[in-house]
Amino acid sequence: MTIKRLLSLSILFIAAIACALAVTMAVRQYGQLTASASADLRLQTIRALADIPRVMNPERGLTTLAIQTQTNEQAARTDLPAYRAETEKVLAEIRARTNATAGELDDADTLVATAKELEATYRSMRETSDAAMAQPIAARGNAAGVVTDKITAMSMLAARTMNTQLRKLASVNGVAFAWGNVAASVLDLRDYGGRQAGMLQSLVAAHKPVTPQQRTEFFILQGRVDQVWGALWGM
Repeated sequence: MTIKRLLSLSILFIAAIACALAVTMAVRQYGQLTASASADLRLQTIRALADIPRVMNPERGLTTLAIQTQTNEQAARTDLPAYRAETEKVLAEIRARTNATAGELDDADTLVATAKELEATYRSMRETSDAAMAQPIAARGNAAGVVTDKITAMSMLAARTMNTQLRKLASVNGVAFAWGNVAASVLDLRDYGGRQAGMLQSLVAAHKPVTPQQRTEFFILQGRVDQVWGALWGM
């Protein structure tokens, strides 16, 4: 084999290696870009879901107070209509963010179904509230408790979905996952604290002695608040 031929083969061999490396790097870069795009979609979904406790806590408090102490006309003059409008905006944002994941994330169908379930639960809560408010105060029974349970279910569903998305982020960006966990704990604190405050409000508004069951439920919520608060201090 002549030197000229050997040199040509060497150049071809080096070129082949360079092409292989280029393809490998391109595939890796594409994978990173895809993972980054997926992570961004998940983060946007998490941000949208995080607004559920923010809007539902005040709406729950004012709704239960209205059911227990106010007529329809009195409730209409409070901030309740504004709170409801804000919740509608949050649900619309969640719907938009989850719909944007269709065809992009492997669990897009689950996210879309979650958004629909949140809306359905909210509509059901509104129906319960409106039906109760149409009755005299003395005839509203446990409507405030039903409203509280449905709003709690919404917060828990949002929290579970957020936690699932955070776990999926862990392999892409550990820092985002870590801070996301802190945010999730803060939201848990807000939810448990809001539920406890709402329960205290209901107990005061009812003007009745506290039952053993209510006392137990109150201290269970206090325990959860203390647990989350302690965990946050340890982070």
